[in-house]
Amino acid sequence: MRKKTNKRSLRQLLASRSVRAGSYSLAVCAVGVVIAVFVNLIIGTIPGKYTEFDISSNSLYSLSEYSKQIAERIDTDVTVYHLTTTAHEDARLSNLLGRYADLNSHIRVETRDPQVSQIASKYTTDELTENSLIFVSDKRSKVVDYSSILSYSQQAQMYAMYGQSVDPDEFNGEREITSALSFVTTDVLPKVYALTGHGEYELASVVQTAVAAENIELGELDLAKEKKVPQDCACLIILAPTGDLAPQELSAIKTYWENGGELMLATLIPSELKGKTPNYDSLLSELGLQVGDGFVIEGDSTMFYPYPNYLIPKLQAHTITDPIIESKVHVYFPYVREMTASDKHRGTLEITPLMSTSDASFARSDMENPSGEKAPGDTDGPFDVAYAVTESLDGDPANAVVFATPIFLDEGFASYSGNINLFLNSLKWMCDLEENISVVETKSLSDSGSLEVDNNAFMLWGSILTAVIPAAVLITGIVIYVKRKKR
Repeated sequence: MRKKTNKRSLRQLLASRSVRAGSYSLAVCAVGVVIAVFVNLIIGTIPGKYTEFDISSNSLYSLSEYSKQIAERIDTDVTVYHLTTTAHEDARLSNLLGRYADLNSHIRVETRDPQVSQIASKYTTDELTENSLIFVSDKRSKVVDYSSILSYSQQAQMYAMYGQSVDPDEFNGEREITSALSFVTTDVLPKVYALTGHGEYELASVVQTAVAAENIELGELDLAKEKKVPQDCACLIILAPTGDLAPQELSAIKTYWENGGELMLATLIPSELKGKTPNYDSLLSELGLQVGDGFVIEGDSTMFYPYPNYLIPKLQAHTITDPIIESKVHVYFPYVREMTASDKHRGTLEITPLMSTSDASFARSDMENPSGEKAPGDTDGPFDVAYAVTESLDGDPANAVVFATPIFLDEGFASYSGNINLFLNSLKWMCDLEENISVVETKSLSDSGSLEVDNNAFMLWGSILTAVIPAAVLITGIVIYVKRKKR
């Protein structure tokens, strides 16, 4: 009799409403877990650009539109070898490389153990730091040592000079990767020359580094020896000579211009010159510009810092200046020479101001007067302090950019984003690299924070929310159900 009673009890138990409800809940939870796992597998195949979010204060993990443009237009295969091990991998760099690869299937990233792989010896004899990169295409290759990706700011360098221990506080990953990708895929590698032999202003080291990063080769030219501008000269830089050009040098430069050459010129205030420079002034006149005997002082306190002769000029619309205007950074122009466009220039010249002072500015020829206030004899402004000049000739148009000071490229000023990009954009415009004109800045590590939500974190929290928590609820429900049935 007991066995029949137990059998009926079991049947009754299985047929009860609570068991049916529990079985239904169990089935629903099981289906939910299967769906969650399936969804996670799908998410794992989605490119990181859709599942990784950069909320760092300085967009350390994001790419600029310029870098996206360079990466997306690549039409040849590029392999990037990241020389590192899991234990020493720079996650910031790996993340950045992944973002480039997500933009273009032609970009492939491979991680190689530098202690085991022999890949580095195929492309360089130098000893590379771990986390260095090697870019390889069917055109050429480029090695980027990790030491150029992490650098020290001026402040950090100052601390180091006083004996303090400092770590690199600037991240140049985007700049170096974009530059390398452009280098190994481009068909155009322009070469520019800087004129020497007349006490020209030397480009600061930071400027030379930036020029190299744009894949522009920089050489020197002594016209007293060479007699003419080389045929491979994409642009001739004449940066504020303190002495004058020889007549034959002036003739060679004019011939270069008339044949569609590109010129970048700058001029110093008269007190910095060693004497009169009629031939150099004649070259400026050839471009429709004339220089005065004064230097510019700004009367509007919002357009100088910290002194009235340290100008913050207003940027005018042009291919060169548009990216700088958009980025909302300033250009600092100290010790600016009075310069104007001639009313009698040739009709074939198109002269476009790039930067201007305010109506409150004036030019002073009395170098001994330190006052920031306008005095009798001063010339009223406003003044244009930089020009883009184009002349349409029989062949290709000739272009020139003229600055009323070279000192914005001094070591103390060239580090400003607006200054270095004004120079680079001008150079790229004349080298027919207009589509590359933009602003890529070094990013500080001191304020980057640690707010990046990367793919691993995304998958972890996705699994917790869609699998672990539902499973925990299911197990809890089963445990509660069993306990209640034992009562």
